[in-house]
Amino acid sequence: MLRSYLKIALRNLWRHKEYSLINTISLGLGITCFILILLYVRYELGYDRYHSQADQIYRVELNEWASTPVGVGPFMKSTFPEVREAVRFFRANNKPIIRYADNVFSENGFLFADSSVFNVFDFTLLEGDPATALSEPNSLIISEAMARKYFPDPQAKSGYQHSLGKMVTIEITQGPKEYKVTGVFQNVPQQSHFNFDFLASFNSLDFPEDNLRIQWQISIVYTYLLLQPGTNLSALQENTAARFDQRREAEAGTFRVLLQPLTRIHLYSHAEKELSPNSSITYIYIFSSIALFVLMIACVNFMNLATARSVRRAKEVGIRKVLGAFRRQLIMQFIGEALLITLIATVLAGVAIEILLPLFRSLSALPLEAHYLGAQSILPFLLGIVVLVTLLAGGYPAFYLSRYQPVSVLKGGPHGDSSRFGFNLIRRGLVVFQFIISIVLIVGTVIIYRQLDHLRVMDLGMNPEQVLVMPVSSEVRNNYSALKSELLKQTAVANVTASFGIPSERIIVELLRPEAAEKEEFALRVMPVDYDFAQTYGLQFLEGRGFSRDFLSDSTNAFILNEKAVALFGWQTALGKRIEFPALKESGEVVGVVKDFNFASLHSEVEPLAIELTHLMRLLNYVSLRFPAGSVDQVLPAVQSVWKALYPTLAFEYFFLDDNFAKLYASESKLQQIVGYFTALAILIACLGLFGLASFTVAQRTKEIGIRKVLGASIANLLMLLLKEFALLVIVANLIAWPLAWYGMNAWLGDFAYRVDIGWWVFALAGGVALLTALLTVSWQAVRTTIANPVDALRYE
Repeated sequence: MLRSYLKIALRNLWRHKEYSLINTISLGLGITCFILILLYVRYELGYDRYHSQADQIYRVELNEWASTPVGVGPFMKSTFPEVREAVRFFRANNKPIIRYADNVFSENGFLFADSSVFNVFDFTLLEGDPATALSEPNSLIISEAMARKYFPDPQAKSGYQHSLGKMVTIEITQGPKEYKVTGVFQNVPQQSHFNFDFLASFNSLDFPEDNLRIQWQISIVYTYLLLQPGTNLSALQENTAARFDQRREAEAGTFRVLLQPLTRIHLYSHAEKELSPNSSITYIYIFSSIALFVLMIACVNFMNLATARSVRRAKEVGIRKVLGAFRRQLIMQFIGEALLITLIATVLAGVAIEILLPLFRSLSALPLEAHYLGAQSILPFLLGIVVLVTLLAGGYPAFYLSRYQPVSVLKGGPHGDSSRFGFNLIRRGLVVFQFIISIVLIVGTVIIYRQLDHLRVMDLGMNPEQVLVMPVSSEVRNNYSALKSELLKQTAVANVTASFGIPSERIIVELLRPEAAEKEEFALRVMPVDYDFAQTYGLQFLEGRGFSRDFLSDSTNAFILNEKAVALFGWQTALGKRIEFPALKESGEVVGVVKDFNFASLHSEVEPLAIELTHLMRLLNYVSLRFPAGSVDQVLPAVQSVWKALYPTLAFEYFFLDDNFAKLYASESKLQQIVGYFTALAILIACLGLFGLASFTVAQRTKEIGIRKVLGASIANLLMLLLKEFALLVIVANLIAWPLAWYGMNAWLGDFAYRVDIGWWVFALAGGVALLTALLTVSWQAVRTTIANPVDALRYE
């Protein structure tokens, strides 16, 4: 029986090669899209799940900040029995300079951590004892990648020398300091919401326990807790907030505490000062929807073409029933045909995935591999895909065809007529469904592109172009005046300044007290800078001036405020007024007010900012310089030459400010590219189905067209006759798709403080593209039929 079904299925596929090819290609493309996006989704959902206690690990977030004051972790462990363990991480604002033998490197991924880190996280030590590796001050553990970099040994199986006990010199928070290597750990998996190559002992840092500001006022460490199973999170959060307020001697409600589950950080957390940029669950929903919709479009193609061809198979069904075939046998036969096509399409999809995976890996910027689904789960997964697609694509046609009544069919009665109103309505509905999806995707692609273009060209209130930034160490800071002097001698350098932070990166928040406010303190962004900051970054003054050595007031502290800061303090004019750091008992005069400028991502509005002139060189982590437009080829060699002359042992590192701003929208750029590619794929699949359906529809009306031509109908009249039905379906699809697209894209744009308007023309453009594509697809078949000789169609009538 099965052999008979297989032979019949193969013969049918061969007999109707055009339809079989369309079905196989569209299903193959749909399955390819589905699996590629599923690889992406599974990878994103798998962040931090490799830790055995992941479900009990939480990060403490205060007032929507990912970081906390230093005292939070120890206090929670000693106060709340629900907390089994606490671990703190600290990341310095500047990159460390690491020296070993003759090698000097400026490194990323350097953190300080409590010795309890191995009690909470499953970081594997290849060398060293996890119980003692970070217990002593100035202890350091490094990744195996760094062990190969600093202590290479090509002869060793590991690729590096035995590393324990080796001494390296590190300059990071203060001056150079000797650290002892006490362990080598396995490289941190990329599916981690933060990565690192160096962990130094937390007690290497000087955080005085009696310093209220360090311990409870400024958020500079990342605190993770290991909780007891079954802990009541809501109660613990409320109790923690109340205790924190008491500890800090603040008003009730000052602290808002959130215990963020470890496994949700990557997709759900968008707090201030994240250790690494996170993704968003919104993109998972978007990509999952695209994958499902593209697969559904392919399945709809199959259903439409199978049911459209049903009239040609009606007599086959009638004869089989007369010869004794049961309905379930016919259902099995048609399901079997669908299964065969799906299996062929799945094999083709496997080949396509291997070909397209490098491109998709590049688009997603993730190390995706086909085997990521898991060796043990790949076969059940593929089987599930085959069954799902077979049932979606072949189920309805199988049940529909198998219900034909043999007598009516063989007499040419209504049960053998595929043009019944109900049947046609379903088929047209499926075509409309395909184009609804395609139009929504087109609208989404256009709006995403427009929003990203808007972010690129929007006036930030400053000029980020032609600005070169260099991260610096204490050796550079101690000799900064010489560096600035030498750089300004270069014709390709217009301005030079230094600063604690830079626009495009997170800027610290401090408590400031304005003049005449006895107790009231305001939290706002504060950026310590050197002279010439405003000129280098192209800030626009509304009042006052920039910092200058010509004014005695600037010999101590001085401030430049943005408009939002002036409004926050409630001042009509700010010039000449004084601002105090309550914790430091220091104050300075406001010498200028600048127009609000975007110093962070355009996802959020401009915040109040105080630019502070500082004379503490240790606070200056970056040196920035402005160069004339078109001189990038001259400025780099000139700056590098100055750097090598002053700091021959230090690596020259730099980046351009506009590139740093572009990184703020990396996830949106990735979304734009992926949605664009899969939108094109969805349209292609829909057009394949429409092409096949048009072929069948035109073939069914060949005799009608022949008669109309004999009676004098022109080719234009006949084309309009054939095209208007499909045009009407696309118009209906537009009317349904437009509100859906508006709702979805309006929600996505809600994440931006500065967004484009969704103009009516976007919907008109998407509708026009869909209509034109559909008409061109159908026209190919329609033109062939209308220009044919009518005698050929009527010869046997």
